[in-house]
Amino acid sequence: MWRGHSDKKREKRVSCGRGYTPELIPLLLKNKYMIELATSLIFLMSSLYPQTAIAEMPVTVAKADESAKIIEVKDSKQIEAYVKTYFAENPILAEIARCESTYRQLDKDGQVLRGKVNSADVGVMQINEAYHKETATDMGLNLEDFEDNLSYAQYLYEKQGTQPWKSSKPCWGPKAKELAKQQLALVK
Repeated sequence: MWRGHSDKKREKRVSCGRGYTPELIPLLLKNKYMIELATSLIFLMSSLYPQTAIAEMPVTVAKADESAKIIEVKDSKQIEAYVKTYFAENPILAEIARCESTYRQLDKDGQVLRGKVNSADVGVMQINEAYHKETATDMGLNLEDFEDNLSYAQYLYEKQGTQPWKSSKPCWGPKAKELAKQQLALVK
């Protein structure tokens, strides 16, 4: 007998190493994965926002019952950096975001940004809910969500090009030619 346990329990305890019982192993692994996930998230955030300390970033994270993703970023400089990274392959979309919302997802009251001319235009990409809400919902996207707004804008661009944002073309149009030249130079 070993400290009041049968030989069978002693074998189990020793075979798990470090004296951990088999019941404790899944909990330890879960904690290990949570630490790895947190570390990965910190690394990702620091690579996206190298000039800003992570602790200083004003972000709101989804509730525990939703997916863990950034849903609102309150600083337009951070949104600008994120949007430019997100649309690196289609930089005209970042320019459209500048013209449509000045890289803002939220208004001064912390509500999702709505269009001044048309209140159905929503978020950083000012996607019109009257035309696109049903399709976005069918895709599992919420146009008021920062990430989903960007994702739907990418989808819209792939389907219709810049046409959905034609009303703001006087703002982003001149930059479109410059961006097209830059992309051609990269291809060569």
